[in-house]
Amino acid sequence: MLFAHPHFLTLAPFQFSNLTGGLAGLGAGFPLAVYLFIGWENSATLAEETENPRRNIPCALLTGTLAIGVFYIFLAYATVVGFKMDAPALGTSKLPFLDGLKASAPVLLVVAYIAGVTSILGSLIGLVNSQARILFNSGREGLLPKFLGKIHPRHQTPHRAMWLFLVIAVALILGFSLFGKVAPMDYFGFAGTLGTIPIILSYMLTNIALPVYVLKHHRGELDMLRHVLLPIAGTLIMLVPLWGLIQPGQRWPFNVFPWIALGVLAMSIIYGIVIARLSPGLARRIGAHVADL
Repeated sequence: MLFAHPHFLTLAPFQFSNLTGGLAGLGAGFPLAVYLFIGWENSATLAEETENPRRNIPCALLTGTLAIGVFYIFLAYATVVGFKMDAPALGTSKLPFLDGLKASAPVLLVVAYIAGVTSILGSLIGLVNSQARILFNSGREGLLPKFLGKIHPRHQTPHRAMWLFLVIAVALILGFSLFGKVAPMDYFGFAGTLGTIPIILSYMLTNIALPVYVLKHHRGELDMLRHVLLPIAGTLIMLVPLWGLIQPGQRWPFNVFPWIALGVLAMSIIYGIVIARLSPGLARRIGAHVADL
């Protein structure tokens, strides 16, 4: 796409003056950026299966996040060039990368389709591994039913957590597709938008929790930049995509997503209170296995 349209190689897409709506336009697009990065923190759940996790896990988080960020920007820019900087046409395309490549080098479409299939399978493998271990850790610590905290006697994998996650994921996809008559691409957008709201709230709460934790348990190691200023900055930045997702006046079904997320949050709080009373030592056990590494 870059070689086919060299006359459109410009820095215009990076200029703030070309951002429709200014900060409001940035807020509208920011949730997509957050959604694309969801999952980077899942590396921590694999700490038990990693050699020298205290060194390798932070290294994987930093290098992976930076590499993916550069890769996303490159592909997005190439796609915009493939559309000859035509923003309306880009906005109406359901598969912008493929459409841009089709207009630039149709002979390479087969390569793009192969890359798409392998990317989907790679993402699925990574997703199942990470999410299954979250369920496994939660079951082992008592946050979820204990049967999820069991490993396979031969393969030493959290097989029950894996199967549960796969069953839930497949049921959601087939349920919305077959019974809800929701097209796969539409379901992807709906699920991504709805799922990003609680993820952003989790990120914000994690940022706020860091200075509280350090002040309470490691006051002598307090670093104002790392433990106070950066978490506050991260929390404030997250307000931008959060507002883009919950602001009034959105079309259906996006206008009900904030209420669904609020309901899930309320149920989570109730569940947390109930299970904490049933298991008084639960709060001290959560994350203990990973933290010990």
